[in-house]
Amino acid sequence: MMVKLRMRYGNNYKFGIMNSSAKAHPGWQDMNTKEFLDGSKYYAGYENTDLPFLDNTKLKLYLGHYRATYGEGLVMENTDFYSARKTGFGFSKRIMGITPDLSRTQQYALKGAAVEVSNPKFGASFFVSQDDKDALAYINPDGSYVMRDRFGNDVFSDENGQYYIENNIRRYTYDDGSTVVGDKRKLFSYVNPTLAYDNNRMIAAEQHFNDVLNPTPGPGQSYVPFAMPYINLGTRTDAMREKLWGTHLQVSPIIGTRLGFTTYTAIYDNAHLVVPDYNNLLPLVIRDSYYYTKLQKTLNSEISNMYSTQTDTYSRNYRRVLGFDGGAVIGNTSLQGEYAELTVDGEDFKLGDDPKAYLVSAHTQFENLYFLTLFRNYDVDFENPYSSSFSEHERFDDTIFEKNIYALTNPTISDIFQNSNQSQPERGVYFETRYKFNNHFTVGRSYLDLWERLSDGRRTARFQSELEFRPLYQLAMRLRYKNQVNRYDDQAERGVSKTNEYTMAIRTFLSNRDFLELEYRYNTVLSPPYTSLTNPAVGGNNSMAAAMTLMTGDYIGVNYTHNFSESLKLQGSFIFWYGHGISHWDWEDMEIDFMGEKGAKAWVAISSRISNNMYMNIKFRNKTYQDKELRIRQNNDPNHSNLADQLRYFERVEHSENTIRLSLDYRF
Repeated sequence: MMVKLRMRYGNNYKFGIMNSSAKAHPGWQDMNTKEFLDGSKYYAGYENTDLPFLDNTKLKLYLGHYRATYGEGLVMENTDFYSARKTGFGFSKRIMGITPDLSRTQQYALKGAAVEVSNPKFGASFFVSQDDKDALAYINPDGSYVMRDRFGNDVFSDENGQYYIENNIRRYTYDDGSTVVGDKRKLFSYVNPTLAYDNNRMIAAEQHFNDVLNPTPGPGQSYVPFAMPYINLGTRTDAMREKLWGTHLQVSPIIGTRLGFTTYTAIYDNAHLVVPDYNNLLPLVIRDSYYYTKLQKTLNSEISNMYSTQTDTYSRNYRRVLGFDGGAVIGNTSLQGEYAELTVDGEDFKLGDDPKAYLVSAHTQFENLYFLTLFRNYDVDFENPYSSSFSEHERFDDTIFEKNIYALTNPTISDIFQNSNQSQPERGVYFETRYKFNNHFTVGRSYLDLWERLSDGRRTARFQSELEFRPLYQLAMRLRYKNQVNRYDDQAERGVSKTNEYTMAIRTFLSNRDFLELEYRYNTVLSPPYTSLTNPAVGGNNSMAAAMTLMTGDYIGVNYTHNFSESLKLQGSFIFWYGHGISHWDWEDMEIDFMGEKGAKAWVAISSRISNNMYMNIKFRNKTYQDKELRIRQNNDPNHSNLADQLRYFERVEHSENTIRLSLDYRF
């Protein structure tokens, strides 16, 4: 449930507050005042575009929650949400500078004060933030934090909330949560938890899991312990206090040109971010030593190169990123780019001696044609949680955090990937265009991307184009084709996969601006040869050679819009799909939805402008779908000698979801 209120007094003063509660959490109506304010986002702001004594100069001043965005998003663009191929043009435009924030962003929200002064020649922004962040913490078998004191000794928390060191020198925590200066928690990384449970519930769940994981053997019984016999890495709410300050300076010596400098420093007073070396990383993230090869075969470099405040060469309490951005307009072409560095071993103002990321692009606009070229390069160890730049995939894609969740010491660790907002380390060039030949034919948004994933050197090509034929204004036919080839440089590699997507749509614009569309989509995916999936269910090692596996899936849908009047509209859709292992997706009225293996979905939404100042939207959706079937084989177990014991088959599980969404906006 979410409730949001925005207010404005005149043209200068602005106020806002928003409270959002996730599933399984109490709504705002069940909270007291303190709980409501603690879980809300709010701001108070002052804006003036007519300052005395300063002609053509704008001033912004905000207290509370705000967003800060500059350049191409490499140094600073704070958001929890990842967006692929974010070019900064079209529907991915960035709102530059300081703006109030009532979005659903929580983990990387900025909370404090920000001021911005700008005129056509010069601009300056200064912002400070202090907020508690969720993190993955090193924990003990009893669920307590592992901490470090100023001498480097481990510090543990007992059940009374007090802290003690192994040499019995105690440190105390006060009722307000403050600790003795110098005591620091040992954390692994920021994390944006999918289920934001409180710490007590997480500790109870972990302790229960530890008990089940390590049962006491009965008489004559024994068991082989795991490499990591307890949950040693867990999500903790508000585990790290982050104090952040940042600056952006910009000059525009000539109209149409700009040159900017951006930097921020995030200070961690009560925590250290520590990522161990490879040998110590194995038991930290993988429970059973049998799966250690999973980390070797996946992109462990993205994990082992996460930022640490403590390494063999330095110990600090901060993360600092700085960079330069610029742009110029020449005729009908705009040029822009940004360079950023994360301070690690080098000097702050010496370029090239630290992990870096840079991006340059050129956009040319004609009357019926535009063309965009973009080049980017992001180092593997450039880990900036406040970066939101162009990329094909988010950070930690294809790592053990995504592919092998079952092998992790704690499955909630996968939230590092599931809710990642950063770009994956990539180097590549991207082309995009759209061209309208005449009133009948249009080549829609088409792009080609050739890039290399720097964590393992995988090269990929992705192409998409569409053609629309419009014999009449009221009738349009559209064909779209998408192709992606992973590891195109080595056809013998197991990472090779080829995806093709074909879409055909017929749409008609009826009277009164009504709309009707019929769409069909067909997908094919050629997957690498996995002998373990293609061998017959017989005992022994996998030995049968197999070709690439072809998966297919299709989708058919009908979309309809009917306008009863200028103030009352009905929208709806019906979709049926069959996945065969392929993921289908659908853009609804206000959201994107990913479907399961097979199913059907229908939704209807009514939008009404009740008055000039009130708008209502109510939506109902039914989604019925099936999961994949599950087979468990026990081929090499001598206790299961016959076929019936070797094969376990679970029928497809059917789910049915009904969702009602009500939104009411009132302006006064």
